Formats: sequence, structure tokens, C-alpha cells
Amino acid sequence: MIVWALFDSGNGFEIPYENLTYYNNYDYPISKPTKFKSNLDLNLSKIKIPNEVEFNRTGWSYNERSNIPGKLVDEIFEKVIKENKHENTRQYSNENSRQSQR
Repeated sequence: MIVWALFDSGNGFEIPYENLTYYNNYDYPISKPTKFKSNLDLNLSKIKIPNEVEFNRTGWSYNERSNIPGKLVDEIFEKVIKENKHENTRQYSNENSRQSQR
């Protein structure tokens, strides 16, 4: 895929984590493997669970099959927000430490 080739080729992007997961780990009937490249290790669920429905028998359009499950989106955002708060706390603590040393 061209987009990933651009990221992987060192064009100024450093995206160290390929966060593998399967959609059916997040209440989706199909075990669709997906990787989310990120600067964070999202530690997503990656249990291989058999499909509830055959992929080619869903009758879904490409867009319907490509929709990211809401529970997966929620988990990604929760982890990013948690990491952001942790980073902000660490940054605030470092700033206070530098000011107290003056």
C-alpha cells in the first residue's frame, strides 16, 4: 500500500508501532485483521476468534465492511487520552521541578 510505504520509507515520519487487532474483538461479526500504525503502543486485543458470518456472505458494501467498530474507536481514543494526560502531567512536573531549582 502506497500510504504505508511513504510512512515506512523514512520521509520524516517515525511511527514505531503497528497495533494489530481483529474487528471481532470489538463486537463485530467478522474477524477482520487490521493494523493501526501509531507512535503509541495501544495494546489492542488480538485474539483470533472465528467469524460469526462468512465475510463474502454479509451482503455489505466495501464501505460497510471497512467501518471501524465503535468499541474499537472508543478504546483507541481512551488510550490516547490517557497517555496524553500522563504526558501532560509528566511535562507539568518537569516544568515545576525546573522552576523550583532556580
